[in-house]
Amino acid sequence: MSETDIQSYLDTHLQLTRAIAGLGEEQLKWKQSETTWSVAEVLAHLADHNIVVSFRIRDILADTKAQLPAFNQDLWVSGQHANDSDVYEILDAFWGLLRYNGQLFRRLGEAEFDKSGINFKGETVRVRDIIRGFAKHVQTHLNQIERIKQAYEAERGGEAGRPATWVPAAASGEASSCSLPSAGVSASGVPSAGIGSESSAALSAAASQGGHPA
Repeated sequence: MSETDIQSYLDTHLQLTRAIAGLGEEQLKWKQSETTWSVAEVLAHLADHNIVVSFRIRDILADTKAQLPAFNQDLWVSGQHANDSDVYEILDAFWGLLRYNGQLFRRLGEAEFDKSGINFKGETVRVRDIIRGFAKHVQTHLNQIERIKQAYEAERGGEAGRPATWVPAAASGEASSCSLPSAGVSASGVPSAGIGSESSAALSAAASQGGHPA
């Protein structure tokens, strides 16, 4: 599996952080209707999905031969009262999973990335497919976040959300420990210097200014 693929997975944290930069508490928790998700709930879903993906990958690597589990995303979100959560704690947890999995991916050989399991649809999926699929899944929800922001602004007449203050755990510099040794390409196709250097710099700058990373 290429470093570009791994980097695309790692880059999702920075992309999500940028997507919610400057949003106030009201905008993060706003729901267009009772049956739609808020920005906070989208982020909680992605953290949940990353947990499930982490399990699926490890189950395949362990050769358990058990069918990979599905999960009810709507019930997971509602059951944990996700809209009452702190979105920046969600992002910290999401980043922790990315780092932990990134370390695992760098230990695997090509044959291990080709190991496969059977998903709940009865389809054969490889470890590399799961990793790439998650990065693409995040892109879908980044678009959803943009739609929620636009709907909020349309309803409130363009009122901007009040920026909140957040000093993330990654701002301490620990993010750099997960950076890849060479430059990668983000999921959007834009070259990046690696999640460690770019994310750490952006987050540190945000922390020093008392706001969100740009």
